[in-house]
Amino acid sequence: MKTRIFVLFSAVLILGIGIAKVEAGTPSENEVRRIALEVAQQMTLPQLAAGGIDWQAGEWSSYEMSLAIAQGTMVKFVSKDEGDKFWMTLLTKLDFFGQPYQVESKMLIRRADGAILEFYVDGQKQEVPQQDVTLISQEAERITVPAGTFDSIHVKMTVSQDGQTMNVDTWMNPRDVNLDGTIKMVQEGGLMSTTLELTGFGDKNPPTLQ
Repeated sequence: MKTRIFVLFSAVLILGIGIAKVEAGTPSENEVRRIALEVAQQMTLPQLAAGGIDWQAGEWSSYEMSLAIAQGTMVKFVSKDEGDKFWMTLLTKLDFFGQPYQVESKMLIRRADGAILEFYVDGQKQEVPQQDVTLISQEAERITVPAGTFDSIHVKMTVSQDGQTMNVDTWMNPRDVNLDGTIKMVQEGGLMSTTLELTGFGDKNPPTLQ
């Protein structure tokens, strides 16, 4: 379960790129899928260990999300092991102006380098956009979230995609927290601000969204 950091690369959440395209009011199902797609892309950029990614089937972590125009929850877990690859599933529930939406994302990830080989949102195949990540700083910090109090590495970075740049702060501890070890993320850029906090994690029996 434990993954030592080989390349310090945080799983980043950059919802502003997608949310900025949603007009005021209740979004369409396609718009929600696009936002969920971008959530999934950012939540599966893994740390690499010296021997590759060693996450096992059943490992999971769950989060509360606070967005500029929505609240939500997320569960991500390894749903299937295929030897040198594995399937990661993300269940995302978002509430836009009292209207709930739930989206399922699935990714086939190569263990050796973390490359996403296949990507689906609600059964529809997607392309993975390219991102430029610049690490600004990293320092030890103790942090408290709904799941508890943790020692962490606070990573500051910028992420550019499709001509837009976001500032991302991530607190992580892959030694003690399953999967990539993300404890909290705060993304800011343009008019958007997004916060994500860990609510739970484990080795088996991923929870369902309520």
